[in-house]
Amino acid sequence: MIIQVPGGSVRLDILCEFISLAHHLSFSTAAKELNISQPSLSKHISDLEKELGVTLLHRGRKTKLTAAGKIFSDYTLMMLHDYKQIVEKCRRIDIEKAEVVRIQRPFALDALSSDVLEFTRNYFTCNENLSFQMIPLRKSTPESAIVEGVLDLGFLITYDSVKEMSRILGEKGLSTIASRREPFALLASKNHPLAQKETITFEDIRSVPIQMTANSAFDHLTSSVQQMFVSNKSTAHLRIQTVDNLIEFLMMQKQDNSIYLFPQSMFNDATFSLRNDLVCKTIEDERCKVNIIAIASKDAGNLVLSAYLRKLERHLSYSKEGESPLVEKSNDEQN
Repeated sequence: MIIQVPGGSVRLDILCEFISLAHHLSFSTAAKELNISQPSLSKHISDLEKELGVTLLHRGRKTKLTAAGKIFSDYTLMMLHDYKQIVEKCRRIDIEKAEVVRIQRPFALDALSSDVLEFTRNYFTCNENLSFQMIPLRKSTPESAIVEGVLDLGFLITYDSVKEMSRILGEKGLSTIASRREPFALLASKNHPLAQKETITFEDIRSVPIQMTANSAFDHLTSSVQQMFVSNKSTAHLRIQTVDNLIEFLMMQKQDNSIYLFPQSMFNDATFSLRNDLVCKTIEDERCKVNIIAIASKDAGNLVLSAYLRKLERHLSYSKEGESPLVEKSNDEQN
């Protein structure tokens, strides 16, 4: 292995030779340990000094490290130790065949998906043979992507009760990992009449045009809005836009009499700050609430995924109650 340095390059084996020499401070002893000739070792160290542009050793009756040589020895030793650990870790991962958990990339981060991603990053940091991948959905729903084996964990939004949705998901071989119930909030132009109101209820949005996206990952949100209106004996006036992401959706909208509807916590997504000409208002009405649900397959398929989902479910049940168990505790559970 060759390491690039300013003005040239240094071979890894030469660094190992220097560390041996720095330890013994004897060319003959180091050469014997390294199983090379003393002239070869002397030439290698001289070449190293030329590449670095510094003197590493005082040569004489007694070999001594210079100040630069001492520093170089210390840092090189640490580097070689880290390199050894990295190689060992990579070999273990290769042998164990690292598992990848595939998680739906949310169209916009809400409280539940944010909690899931924070836990996941910590969890995979503590488990070196695991990794996760964020999968964007454009042409399939979270349920179909999981059933088809494209996704391991997804998110959906529903106006139905969690109990009813769990029953529907169960018939498809899916399970509910966690849920959060949130009020809808609207986003409107600062000049919109609703932006000036102190309290907003369903009656205020009954006849207002609503901007929605046709992105398949958000089909459930569109359905939830429609279901909310049907349940309240009304019809939603939807304006559907076909886009791939939230940025595109927000930037193509013009100031008019329409509004956006999202679960309240989604407006914490930094993307919404791109439109500082819009105002966010929570709809304070029990009729305007939805459930956000994290879903996965009932049959996880492997022990690694099963363990992750089990600990994620446990973490989310605690965080829903306002507690925050440490991810590191998951290692104790394995013992």
